[in-house]
Amino acid sequence: LDRWQRAARDPALLDAIRRDYELATGEYAIFGTPTFVFPGVRPAYLKLDALVPPSEALTYWSDFRRVVADRSLVIEIKRPH
Repeated sequence: LDRWQRAARDPALLDAIRRDYELATGEYAIFGTPTFVFPGVRPAYLKLDALVPPSEALTYWSDFRRVVADRSLVIEIKRPH
């Protein structure tokens, strides 16, 4: 908590956060996190229901990356809670 409070008062850090925010919302229309930006494709927001087990993490990431990069017509996949 102390480290966060010190960082919150650091003008250089706050300026870097502002620049990142302006780039994200302005150039990429990012609205939430985590949003991933891959070269040559629109950014994609990812929301998981739980942590992925380490043994499955690479498969999840590869599948997500493939859909984002190779399936440009997919805008949203959503399941009821």
